[in-house]
Amino acid sequence: MKKWNILHRQEPSRNDLMESMSISKEIGQILLNRGIESQDQVEMFTDPSLKYLRDPFLLKDMDKAVERIRQAISRKEKIWIFGDYDVDGVSSTSIMVLYFKSIGYPVDYYIPNRLEEGYGLNIEAIDHIGSQDGRLIITVDCGITSVKEVEYARGLGIDVIITDHHECQESLPAAYAVVDPKREDCSYPFEGICGCGVAFKLIHALSGNEDFYKNINRYLEIVSLATICDIMPILDENRIIVKNGMEILGQGNNIGMKALLEVCGLDGTKIKSSHLGFAIGPRINASGRLGFSKLGVDLFTSDNLQEARNLALMMDTKNTERQEVEARIHMEVE
Repeated sequence: MKKWNILHRQEPSRNDLMESMSISKEIGQILLNRGIESQDQVEMFTDPSLKYLRDPFLLKDMDKAVERIRQAISRKEKIWIFGDYDVDGVSSTSIMVLYFKSIGYPVDYYIPNRLEEGYGLNIEAIDHIGSQDGRLIITVDCGITSVKEVEYARGLGIDVIITDHHECQESLPAAYAVVDPKREDCSYPFEGICGCGVAFKLIHALSGNEDFYKNINRYLEIVSLATICDIMPILDENRIIVKNGMEILGQGNNIGMKALLEVCGLDGTKIKSSHLGFAIGPRINASGRLGFSKLGVDLFTSDNLQEARNLALMMDTKNTERQEVEARIHMEVE
């Protein structure tokens, strides 16, 4: 026989806060159920304005990352962005390349071939970057578990800045800076941002408030795409990013995004999160799964509409190939 202990839930004391903000008891309870308890959390949820984006320097090691990047620029060192082959990694790499392009500083990027190299930093990639005189690697959406690889890079005289959002292991890599909201010693108020969200915070820190908000539309479409496709909770900063990013999606701020929407037959359509998750995202992921992750970054960083359309068509073709492969495997399994 089972014995049930019934937990009698008490009324949250924070209902007083909801009342003081003229929020009904029912809506207040829904917010509390979602973990929205403080005044700033309530304000961010009910008014998801860009002004509520958090100070990027609240992230542990952000100051060190900014210092080293500025040092690399002053010394004219070669900087490499190292990403991942999924939507989040491609998006993260793209916005970092767009930032450096906006300040007129050339950078290279590297996304491992999923079929040949697998996930994350690897020795062969580091050797390649070293052979190209790379002196600073900035990882996006990866690197938090790359202890041996970071040590190897340091042995070659290459500094590594890690920006990631995945769970940390017992030991952090001995990188120049490790920016990850899931670090145990990081007091950032919101852990739920994706890898592209962390890269977005790095751009904010590098730009300063005035330039960041002036140029924010360069990045918002792409960060909102990554947030949706990486299935992040649409709370706190993510709610702000997605709400504002969706409002401008496909309106020409990013030529590549506009071209991809055209290829998907969504040009002129009011874009919903389902369009990102089931039309745009799969085309980027398909390229990565088939070993062509570079296409996504080339698309989102393109300055030429015709080039962007050609790249979007290639990604659409890769998605069709991916569907055919999956269908064939399904038939073979049956």
